[in-house]
Amino acid sequence: VDKIVCIHPGAMGPVNGLDDILDVAVLLKEEDHLRFVLIGSGREKARLVQRLADEAIGNVLILDALPKEQLVGVLASVDIGLMTVAAMPVLEMNCANKFFDFLSSGLPIVLNYEGWQARLLAQRNCGVSGPQGDLQAFAENIRQLAQDAGLRQTLGANARELAETALNRKNVVAGILTALAKVESP
Repeated sequence: VDKIVCIHPGAMGPVNGLDDILDVAVLLKEEDHLRFVLIGSGREKARLVQRLADEAIGNVLILDALPKEQLVGVLASVDIGLMTVAAMPVLEMNCANKFFDFLSSGLPIVLNYEGWQARLLAQRNCGVSGPQGDLQAFAENIRQLAQDAGLRQTLGANARELAETALNRKNVVAGILTALAKVESP
């Protein structure tokens, strides 16, 4: 079986909830075909690297941040995009760049939270989510995608379509201009 690679690029700060990925990696350690890659920098990076060593978590790799041009190539070679936040309800409103990077790359997305992104992923069938703090749901969503290449392909194709249609620059700008035109000036 080929390796299934789940990626989380970006900041490694307290709000990013990256311990959830390490916790899920431990829960899924028997899934020999599954690997997790975190790419980035931030206040939590050294602690996360130390945690990998202390707990002998062997299915996670933590790499330094990459320029966007190189990251695009990495995203093209992985299987699942992971988006995590710390267990704070306000973070369900986040709008991280990686969400749009994953869509543009045609990656199925797994969120460890709900909110507007979870609703969009469900409506457009391009990813899955679960409640904040529910590591079992997060692990099961990853396991399901890792075991089903057809599902990954379908969700990924839908993600790319969403990026090319509703979320392309021209359509987003048109929507903003329409909204601004409706605002009455003082």
